Amino acid sequence: MDQNKGLLYRTKAYLIGNLQDLPEQEGILWREFFSKNVEEMGILCMNPLEKVFKNFKSLESKKFRDEMSNLLKTGDLETVHKEFKEIRRRDLAMVDRADFIVGVLDSRVKTYGVTEELSVSVKQNKAIFLVVKPDLTEIPLWIAGMLKPSCFFNNLEEIIRELKLINSGRKEVDSAYWRIFEDKF
Repeated sequence: MDQNKGLLYRTKAYLIGNLQDLPEQEGILWREFFSKNVEEMGILCMNPLEKVFKNFKSLESKKFRDEMSNLLKTGDLETVHKEFKEIRRRDLAMVDRADFIVGVLDSRVKTYGVTEELSVSVKQNKAIFLVVKPDLTEIPLWIAGMLKPSCFFNNLEEIIRELKLINSGRKEVDSAYWRIFEDKF
């Protein structure tokens, strides 16, 4: 391993978390904070609020979600289906491409995308790091049954510390959940 590159150099993290029914800044701020704090390790963060794929035009924003909600209220399920089918496809493609998953789940707010992304991640044996708000006593029971206790963290700082330990080799990775490519790939 190159002195300047840790184990997680060039790995991809997909950043999952509630978007609907939350102030937009909540979804933006934690993703920016996390991305900035793992950048030095060379971790690439796939953020559903940013353009990741060249060929997908839709970006999810509060304005877009509000437009879709208004279309639902007028009965235009066809347009909502067409638009969100593309977003769902894009987000699940990011799960497929990710080496690991990092998320913030506000258990006080309904979410369906996060649950599906976690389900797909579990089926693909991805390493998962999840903060649950307001605290870990509020983990939805279904999610508690889906993820190992070691997947849950109190805050993003704990996840970043854990990733730094893994990156430096001070914490061994479980090959059942991690498949880290050589740099040339």
